[in-house]
Amino acid sequence: MSDTTCLARLLSSAVHDLRNVLAVVRESSGLTADLLRLQEDVPKRDRMLSALSEVQAQVARGALLASAMDLLAECGAAGKAGSGDAGKDGAGPEGAGQDETGEEGCELNLVCQMFCCMAQRLARASVMRLEHVAKDDVDSAASVPAVLAALLRVLDTAAEAGGRVTLKLSAAVRHKQEGVVVEIAEGDNAEAVAAALDPLLVRISGGLQKLMVWRKQGTLFFLPLTGEHGS
Repeated sequence: MSDTTCLARLLSSAVHDLRNVLAVVRESSGLTADLLRLQEDVPKRDRMLSALSEVQAQVARGALLASAMDLLAECGAAGKAGSGDAGKDGAGPEGAGQDETGEEGCELNLVCQMFCCMAQRLARASVMRLEHVAKDDVDSAASVPAVLAALLRVLDTAAEAGGRVTLKLSAAVRHKQEGVVVEIAEGDNAEAVAAALDPLLVRISGGLQKLMVWRKQGTLFFLPLTGEHGS
């Protein structure tokens, strides 16, 4: 058994138990909140309900993190993550593994969502935010580790430039090439971050802005994940 397979199996087992823990916390806090709503004379009732609501929110966040860890476990075991409903409680990535030809690959929207979930703490350390913008599924020949490494390099580059921006990530196909659109959406250090990302990514001209006239967009870049960087 390889080290990767060993770690993948243990991580998958731990994630299963973690989901069971989250389910107990979710059901218990939900039941407690229901009972409190039936008792109007309970001291500090509103504060308790507010605290229980926060517990539910953190359980949902924990479920998303569990799905992200499950993605890593299945990636380690098989090398591919397919499309799946990773945002729902207890729902992990479906179809993780190799495709029928044995080639590695991934669904980019799923990987972007999981990256934004797992890397938030790293982003906050540089006063940055990561947001995933859901789009249509985009299948890529790139492996999950390769995509995560590329996105982490983008995050590290933005942090080294001073951070203090919001980065929005969305999967896209540009010039028949799969990749990730990186938008510097807001922040008082946007110019410096854009300059730092210029050598790393492909800057997108105003075409997308014209298609999305309902909102003001920041600087857009494209991260190609197959083939050579195009313009």
